[in-house]
Amino acid sequence: MNKTLGWLLIGLAFCGCAKLQYLPELLTLKDLSESKARTTLYIDSQNQKFANMLAAAKRGELKQYHTKKEFQTAFGDPVMTRSIQRGGKILTECLYRRQTDYFARDKIYLYFDKEDRLVDTQF
Repeated sequence: MNKTLGWLLIGLAFCGCAKLQYLPELLTLKDLSESKARTTLYIDSQNQKFANMLAAAKRGELKQYHTKKEFQTAFGDPVMTRSIQRGGKILTECLYRRQTDYFARDKIYLYFDKEDRLVDTQF
């Protein structure tokens, strides 16, 4: 009995040393796991905001938002933003879609002038 207890204590001591030896790697894995959880929460949140935006677009309510800031407050950040030229004017094109659905059919494009006022929408 005492011999078994002794071996058990020695085994536990070595396990503790192994944990300390690989502590930085273990902490990195823990941070990675937490980061992935935060990313998943962000994606879920953005997808819900897009679903709300899509519903508003179907009801014809997007025109009630007049500026880029109002859209971002209500529906989050766009997936993509770029400058384009249309009708001799430089516009900012913002694409909204589900975060990880790259070939989605449901997309909403918003176009803003240089003062970030809404000029046009495409649904």
